[in-house]
Amino acid sequence: MTEQHPAAIYLTTLFSGRDIVCLCFIHGVKTYAAGNAVTENRFVPPADVVSPKGVARLIKRNEDGWNCFVSMAPFKRGSETRTKGNIAEIRHAFLDIDEDGDERLADVRAAVAKGEMPHPTIVVQSSPHKFQIVWNVEGLTVAQVEALNENVVLRFKGDPASTDAGRVLRIPGLRNLKSKYADKPLAQIVARHVAFLPLTIEDFCIPQSVLPDTTVHVAAASEEVQAMIELLKAALDAARVVHQAVQPWADAFKFVLDVCPWGESHANGLKGDAMCGVMPSAKPFFKCLHKTCAERNWTKDFRPYLEAQAGRKLKFGTKPAKKAKAKNGGV
Repeated sequence: MTEQHPAAIYLTTLFSGRDIVCLCFIHGVKTYAAGNAVTENRFVPPADVVSPKGVARLIKRNEDGWNCFVSMAPFKRGSETRTKGNIAEIRHAFLDIDEDGDERLADVRAAVAKGEMPHPTIVVQSSPHKFQIVWNVEGLTVAQVEALNENVVLRFKGDPASTDAGRVLRIPGLRNLKSKYADKPLAQIVARHVAFLPLTIEDFCIPQSVLPDTTVHVAAASEEVQAMIELLKAALDAARVVHQAVQPWADAFKFVLDVCPWGESHANGLKGDAMCGVMPSAKPFFKCLHKTCAERNWTKDFRPYLEAQAGRKLKFGTKPAKKAKAKNGGV
């Protein structure tokens, strides 16, 4: 019997045949004009990826210079963007460890032995001494799993930027092509524990100091405006911009930012008073109330800032998804 490729083991462990997974490809060398890495998202059934032909396509992509990732959430059929509104359901909690990985992984294993944490479903060494830990869960909302991820990060000192429900993690069995790794290390599965039943929130017996954000805001009457709101929220999260929840603002919607990106230049010393949002026309905007930022706008300032912070090109198109033709698309 032919040994199954780690990528196929990983994806079949985390997803079911009825899912639509989001594969994310980030090129190791190619960049856009702004300097961000060229990025592609593909929404496909797992069967298209875990078959011998699908794995061969992944390997070829990797050999052609693409870092290969998959989102931790399955998506609705017809999705074209990795926004929270397109998430079909929550299936995974996770922890991304970038610093002191061996020590942090030992801490997780000690917590499992004490009964504080359930066995991870799968553990991947994404590069030397860096680990990605995933638990298969059920019955959680987006807000609940993001709060759980934040609490796990607090307990085990993981990456605080890797807690959003649609986060992408590296696929094992493929090489990490980041320029800092001269030997292009192979991401590897180092542990796998498939439980008979998925885990629930009660299985995580660590302090839950971060509570789910259950604030409900009125959705936009226009589907196009609502789609842009979700894209903008995803962009803010990808760029790690701290902001308040979206709220109506006259006929528009706004996100109030905790800090203006150019707050250091504010004459009176205040770094806040900046916002971004979506106009009734579905166009995004940026506005700061300080005189030093009077000429700054979305197109020439804030969008490039978000993409520089995220390290990739961000999508802000809201055209309705095209109907699939013969199939959902390959990898």
